[in-house]
Amino acid sequence: MDIERFDAITDSLGRKSSRRGVIGRFAVALGAGAASLVPGLDADARKKRKKKKRGGPAGSPSTPPPTSVCTRGASLGSHLIPTDGSSVSTATLAAGQRYILRASGVSRVVGIGGIDADNFFNPDDATNPLLVFDGCADGTDIGVIIAGDESPGWGGYDGSHIYEREVVGTGQPLRLRLQLCGAIVPTTSTLMVKVTCD
Repeated sequence: MDIERFDAITDSLGRKSSRRGVIGRFAVALGAGAASLVPGLDADARKKRKKKKRGGPAGSPSTPPPTSVCTRGASLGSHLIPTDGSSVSTATLAAGQRYILRASGVSRVVGIGGIDADNFFNPDDATNPLLVFDGCADGTDIGVIIAGDESPGWGGYDGSHIYEREVVGTGQPLRLRLQLCGAIVPTTSTLMVKVTCD
């Protein structure tokens, strides 16, 4: 491009425009072809692009997978259930974590029978379902209950007296107690509840 044509174009764009400014406008309008008219302009553009590329890591940072609160099967302790109706507290159960409660053993009432986590039964014929009762005459459930949940919820009678149920932690301990009929108080007991992570 000769000087006379350049000056004519400059005049058409405005007297205040410089030659460098007009070339810059040509570069934007015409792309790399116009940029090549001025040595160093194309190189400057490449440097800016490189800086932009180095501005940050490529892609979004990956989100780490959620970690388990505790290992499946890990024990949080076993608790002997009091026979006088008072409560025993477990360890704090993490909110949202699933746990398994495993009840085993029996409480004995002399001259009357036995009580496991969910039923009253006749120890002389412990497998006879006709001699198994899961509630009192007034409808009160018999067995180990969680405070706030008056139904034992351990399932049907099991002659082994071993029961399991799942709970979800709320960030608080559980309070467990033995619910009985009236003035019945066991004299001996091996009734326990073990808490493990699911």
